[in-house]
Amino acid sequence: MNGLDNIIAQLEEQRAAIERAISALSDISHQPLGSLAKKVMAPGKPARKKRHMSAEGRKRIGDAARRRWALAKGLPWPAPEGEVVKKKRGPAAAE
Repeated sequence: MNGLDNIIAQLEEQRAAIERAISALSDISHQPLGSLAKKVMAPGKPARKKRHMSAEGRKRIGDAARRRWALAKGLPWPAPEGEVVKKKRGPAAAE
């Protein structure tokens, strides 16, 4: 009967753990959402700020995209004034 007693003891421990989990979840479900969010978020960890791009950055990215599409379609795209065209490096540049 010793093996059967061990099984019963383990089942009772599991039942107690399940009852604790159920009571904890029912306590959480009856709280307002704001207090739940405060408990879930780690203390001392600030929310991540949104990153913003300047108008100059958006213009630079747009110009680069337009240049790529023009070159892909075979249309001429003059280099803007003051822009230096980078030379290719490596073994392919020697050709």
